[in-house]
Amino acid sequence: MKKYSLIFLLGNLSVWQLSSLNEPILITFLLLSASLIIVLLISNHVIVYRQKSYQLNAPSSKQNFHYHLIFSILIFNFAFSITWHQAQQRILNNLPKNLEAKEVLLVGKIDSIPSYIKQTRWVNKNSPNIYLAKFNFKLINHPHNKSNFYGRIKTSWYRLKLDEAKQLKIGQIWQFKLKLKAPSGLLNPGGFDYEQWLFQENIQASAYVRKGPDNKLISEENLSGLDLSSTRQHLADNLRNVLSDNTFKGIYLALTLGLKDDIANEHWKVLTETGTNHLMAISGLHIGLIAGLGFLIGRWLWSLSTFIIYKINRQHFSLYFAFAFAFIYAALAGFSIPTQRALIMLFILSIGLISRYRIHPLNILAWTLIIVLVWAPFSSLSLGFWLSFSAVAIILLSVMINQRWDFKKKLHNAQQDMPVLLEQTDNIFIKLFQWLKSLVLIQVVLFVGLMPLTVIFFDRFALVSPVANFILVPVMSFIVIPLTLFNVLLLEISPNLSKIIFQYLSELLAYLWDGLVALSNYSNNLIYLTQSQLLLGIIIVLTVIILWFLIKTKEFKFRLLFMFMLATIWSGLLWSELLFIKTTTPLHGQFKMSILDVGQGLSIVVKTRNHTLVYDTGNKFSERFNMAEQVLLPFLHKQGINKIDRLILSHADHDHAGASEFLLKKIKVGSIFSGETQRINKKFSIDSSACISGQKWSWDGVAFEVLSPFESQPARKSNNLSCVILITSKLLSKKTGLKKMASNKEFKVLIPGDIEKTQELFLLKQDNLRNKLSHINVLIAGHHGSKTSSSAEFIEQTQASYVIYTNAYKHFYNFPHHSVVKRFSQISAKQESTSNGTIAFFSPMNKTDGIELEIYRRDRYKIWNRKYQSVDNLQN
Repeated sequence: MKKYSLIFLLGNLSVWQLSSLNEPILITFLLLSASLIIVLLISNHVIVYRQKSYQLNAPSSKQNFHYHLIFSILIFNFAFSITWHQAQQRILNNLPKNLEAKEVLLVGKIDSIPSYIKQTRWVNKNSPNIYLAKFNFKLINHPHNKSNFYGRIKTSWYRLKLDEAKQLKIGQIWQFKLKLKAPSGLLNPGGFDYEQWLFQENIQASAYVRKGPDNKLISEENLSGLDLSSTRQHLADNLRNVLSDNTFKGIYLALTLGLKDDIANEHWKVLTETGTNHLMAISGLHIGLIAGLGFLIGRWLWSLSTFIIYKINRQHFSLYFAFAFAFIYAALAGFSIPTQRALIMLFILSIGLISRYRIHPLNILAWTLIIVLVWAPFSSLSLGFWLSFSAVAIILLSVMINQRWDFKKKLHNAQQDMPVLLEQTDNIFIKLFQWLKSLVLIQVVLFVGLMPLTVIFFDRFALVSPVANFILVPVMSFIVIPLTLFNVLLLEISPNLSKIIFQYLSELLAYLWDGLVALSNYSNNLIYLTQSQLLLGIIIVLTVIILWFLIKTKEFKFRLLFMFMLATIWSGLLWSELLFIKTTTPLHGQFKMSILDVGQGLSIVVKTRNHTLVYDTGNKFSERFNMAEQVLLPFLHKQGINKIDRLILSHADHDHAGASEFLLKKIKVGSIFSGETQRINKKFSIDSSACISGQKWSWDGVAFEVLSPFESQPARKSNNLSCVILITSKLLSKKTGLKKMASNKEFKVLIPGDIEKTQELFLLKQDNLRNKLSHINVLIAGHHGSKTSSSAEFIEQTQASYVIYTNAYKHFYNFPHHSVVKRFSQISAKQESTSNGTIAFFSPMNKTDGIELEIYRRDRYKIWNRKYQSVDNLQN
């Protein structure tokens, strides 16, 4: 069963590798599979015919192989087909093109418990306390919904008063005036694929509520009765009221109802940096704990009734209670995918125990995998899916190791004649040692076993994770979670008593938290690895294992097989390493530029042979979300960059320098320069030097020069004080193959920041700069393509071959402006936008070579991603 579950998983995953779900792809795939099955059946028939001629009745190994192969193909086809069908239906339900970026009056039901957080932006003296509410909104059939779109919309409602935010409840029917946008997110190497998450969560659009009289509550009928949604909403309201001043309010809400938006930013930071944030997601660990508690309560109740003792088996009765407790807890969490996985696993285990049919633990895991993928094919896209199944498999492995090397058995075998006193000591201390040993072993094995997955998804792992989990897991499992759930029930009887218990519980958490903070502050805690380094580590482990088998094996054919495996693994490593170097490391005299997708903002990474320049960091939207953490740092770590030699902040606008403060705390930076030095230093609490026209430096044969602002330049608008950078590399003569540089042949990239037309004209008037601004190969459009920049004179002078706009998709600024696009079209410039993801290129080394843009959305497109659009199409 185990191998068939892996084949089923492979069929599911194959769909996610497609870039299109057209009908011909499925038909072709099924025809090829059918042809292969026919060939196998014919081959099997020939084998049977030959066997009959020799009067053999038992099926041969070849027959068995053919049967298994046919069954495997059928399983793969089944998994592929149902996943393909579900994915196609979900994509077809996405927001229609004619509704995108439109303000539409729609009626629907609030489909999730709303969360509301205090806003720090747009705050003024008249409204110091404003909130942002977030919820899912499911459209319903109503006269105001004049389209065939009835999808699920991830909705934000800005600038609400607290009373207005609290008015929103799950199940309510509302009429909203919404501005809609197709599922869209940032796309960068190493970054989080938000569009994949929306696809997985069955969200077909995002929107924000437009203020006005059209927004009104229509009905609260769905909140009546004892339905699950109203119960969860009622419990959430009670907890938020009782814990309004409690530091750990967000943690209690996460542990009981799976609501994580209320967790404080500083708590998320500590949990993430200590590798304990998995405890905040209600998953198999929590479900298993509550099921165990239910099992013990069931055994106790069973012992109290003589009638039950004679009528029902004790284990069966306890299992009923275990499953009931687990089911109720999963219901509190809204039956999220992790809780569904845990319930299915518990159900299969219970059936096996009640029927007295012994099911191997790995077969339970295999059946759970298949059922989960049939029930929820999209769950394989989630990190939780991989971590939970991997963790269970690793725990089973650790249990088997623990049983094999059981200390207690060894001690008893060696000391059979010890007196009774030792047996009494054994009952106390040996059992305690056994329990601690198992706990430590599980933590170590989980840490090592999950490290590859952690690095693949996050490019890092927390070194203190085993210690933090060793302390936190038992306390959370046996004290915090049971008491929290008990307090939720107690809220309905005695809110005051419940509040007192929460206060004592919070004091315990405060002591634990001090320890977690100390661990998170360990200087070398977070270890970042590139994919190449991770691959090398895995291959070294595999090599040791294969060498061990090679030494133990005496048969020549197996030795040959193991040697072939070693040669294949190390050849693959060498090939992948050479490919990695080729795609990431420039040669001397060459540079690689990556213009990152940071939405409406700017962040550029320039890599020479041995140095790294970062120009701008993107925005900071809240304490929990900034572009340095979400985009820039993951990109740098993905490229194996652990130091920035020079950081340039063009000017003090938030969309350019907002995330700089966070960046400087997380990575080593050599020097910092900025266009608005005084304002930036004060605004972001950093120490930067001034960008002054004429500053030059050279790295690895690549020249950098600051063109603006000028030292004697009078105070102007903030945008016009942007630090303008020209990057130049010399081109070699390809015909002769000599290293002699062509005197006037250069490859030039200009980064003008947010300078506007007045500063552009000012630069053109400088005799020493006019030639430098001519024949620009790649121009990063000034001010994201705003009509206030890119004047006709400036465009005519630069004669840019490529123009790259740094703008967000369907942003309310609507950059780039159509007049700017038109002006660049007149000089036949090729135009691209970072709304299509990161844009990267290597500077050419020879006169006759061009550049090849790598556009992330175009080149790495998946079925859930918004399709690549040209700049002309983005205007429509």
